[in-house]
Amino acid sequence: MLVERLSWESVEYDAREISHMPDRGNLLRSVNRLCFLLETFLNSHSGFDRDDLPGWLELFHAMMNDSEDKMEKAARVLDRAMRVPKTLSDREFFGIKPSSKD
Repeated sequence: MLVERLSWESVEYDAREISHMPDRGNLLRSVNRLCFLLETFLNSHSGFDRDDLPGWLELFHAMMNDSEDKMEKAARVLDRAMRVPKTLSDREFFGIKPSSKD
């Protein structure tokens, strides 16, 4: 559907043929590498929640985009983080349940 909407060309590869190719000749090598890095990135953050996937993907994109100046990249990520209105109390952060009065 996305290919049609954007007037792109769809290219299909036979996985059996690709699996026998050397890494250098594998046309999907860069895609596989990015998928591996994204999976590693998400698994390395214990607080990852699938409901927050767009934010995590945005952060991953900012990290992987090396065409920008590093200071600009850091400023953009921090600016975006400061726009998030969510606050977290100490109790939420440390997982402390409020004590009940008997």
